[in-house]
Amino acid sequence: SSTEARTFLQYRVDKNTELLGDLVPVGYPVEDTAILLVDDDGREVESGAIGEIVVQSRYLFPGYWRLPELTRERLFPDPAGGAGGMFHTGDLGRLLPDGSYEYHGRKDLQVKIRGFRVQIDEVENTLRAIPQIEQAVVISQQWRKEPRLVAYVVPRANQTMTSSGIRNFLQSRLPDYMIPALILFLESLPLTAGGKVNRAALQPPTDETAGFRSPPAAPPTALERVLVQPWAE
Repeated sequence: SSTEARTFLQYRVDKNTELLGDLVPVGYPVEDTAILLVDDDGREVESGAIGEIVVQSRYLFPGYWRLPELTRERLFPDPAGGAGGMFHTGDLGRLLPDGSYEYHGRKDLQVKIRGFRVQIDEVENTLRAIPQIEQAVVISQQWRKEPRLVAYVVPRANQTMTSSGIRNFLQSRLPDYMIPALILFLESLPLTAGGKVNRAALQPPTDETAGFRSPPAAPPTALERVLVQPWAE
């Protein structure tokens, strides 16, 4: 379903439904609605390929309230001149042989790192699996003409953690190119008026060493307590 396009896919599941993969399909197009999968240039992708889900329907929303630029990015007239329009959802999908669609995340959360396609929410979900982490958001930042991943982490109350500890956890579960280059610790994440994480308000660091600063922790051994005193002074 979609607020902008009302319901445009339905998938009914019961105990007799046979699922052929790890992903549950998101559905079949409803009546009076056409679904297209397009690439970054707006061309339809080949059969079985992943593309952005575009809804062609007479029942689309007229536009985003007081957001004309976003409206122009997402909403287009029917190229054939029909009464309906074309809504670019920003979601990625793939058409299955039985005519249903499989969801593959958000287009704006997919980036290319060192030639590999990375789904940012997959990295975020792995970070949230760390017991000491309350919240985690990952963004892509251009640095020295190359994209890199930057993670913003909110630790749980009274929990101490380090960037190296987080990386060790991620390296046991993700390939190297999906490991964030920088990990920053925050007390809270910025939110939009609707209560969602405001990714645009997360300021990318300009100092390469910023991601290696961890919350302060007392030296755990007697020897470390002796060594740390001169440095503190």
